[in-house]
Amino acid sequence: MRAMFIKSDQSTAILDCNAVLDFFAFQEQHHNLLLSRFKPARASTVTLREELPMTRHHWKSLLLLLVLVALIGCLPPAPDRQPDAGPLAETVDPAQLSQADAIVHYIRKLPDRDYVQTYGGKEHPRIWYSAAEALGALGKPAVPALVERLDTADPYELKLVVYALMLASQDPLVTAETGGEYLSLDSVLTVETNAENRRRAQVWWQRYRHLWQ
Repeated sequence: MRAMFIKSDQSTAILDCNAVLDFFAFQEQHHNLLLSRFKPARASTVTLREELPMTRHHWKSLLLLLVLVALIGCLPPAPDRQPDAGPLAETVDPAQLSQADAIVHYIRKLPDRDYVQTYGGKEHPRIWYSAAEALGALGKPAVPALVERLDTADPYELKLVVYALMLASQDPLVTAETGGEYLSLDSVLTVETNAENRRRAQVWWQRYRHLWQ
């Protein structure tokens, strides 16, 4: 006999009506077979009351089926999966993104403490801040997005924002319009200098923001 239930694309259990009809036909045939098998060849005083207990377990199965159908009918439909509103999935290759999408991707990765690599070997390990380095390499197009993150309350993110902004401001497309002036910071990648570095970044932006308008 066919399966009683199938799954739709939304994983909602629905009743196969043809399978239900097959089930009822099977029960009726099986019931008649049992009655004919145990019926005496000649007249007998066997009553219907004596024959019915022989198929009682089949009626219990039918009752259980009806209960399951009623319960499934009460299940709410499975909600549609909504696109994730969070950071881009890790399976996305930034190299395959447009420049604008790549900037969004790396900006969202700045607070991620795990989004780093190491270099220099075991004797002199150094941390490569992947998101900040990538934004710095993108140069001029990444500057406005980095400036917007200058007001972050996360010290870790802020130290990467000002570092990436320093790198991006050295883009030849920027220095060609600023007369060679870029964001100059004395010490980077330390939270102790965050306040001073943010102040310098804001002053530099106020002076050259017209280049992005």
